[in-house]
Amino acid sequence: MATMSLYESKESSGAISLQALCDNQFINKLTGEVNLFDLAKFVIRGGWPGNLEVGEDNITLVPKSYIESILKDDAQQLDEVKYDKHKLRLLLRSLARNESTTVSNKKLLNDIISEEKEKIDIETVSSYLNLFEEIIFN
Repeated sequence: MATMSLYESKESSGAISLQALCDNQFINKLTGEVNLFDLAKFVIRGGWPGNLEVGEDNITLVPKSYIESILKDDAQQLDEVKYDKHKLRLLLRSLARNESTTVSNKKLLNDIISEEKEKIDIETVSSYLNLFEEIIFN
């Protein structure tokens, strides 16, 4: 399911181009006051069209259902392997904790062991990352 950008949902003017930033074409522009609470809400809510008008009390329902669907359905139907849903979730949590960094499989493994106190091996981490890549990009 494709999500909308903040420009498409009319919550951004589009004055700053992400493509231009990636192309090293930075233009200094005032965009108005940015409210940190609103930014956090947009991240949590996501850009799913059906979730744009949902009240703040329920904005986590669609993203949580989406993740649950990936863990329960997509991951289990991709091939003949039965994946451990709990360990898949732990890996997602570790990826979220390490979201703003470049992280190795070993770092993810150590993070899961230290934060979640779960027994898991490097092959499982690698296999589960490959599974997520397969689900997302295919």
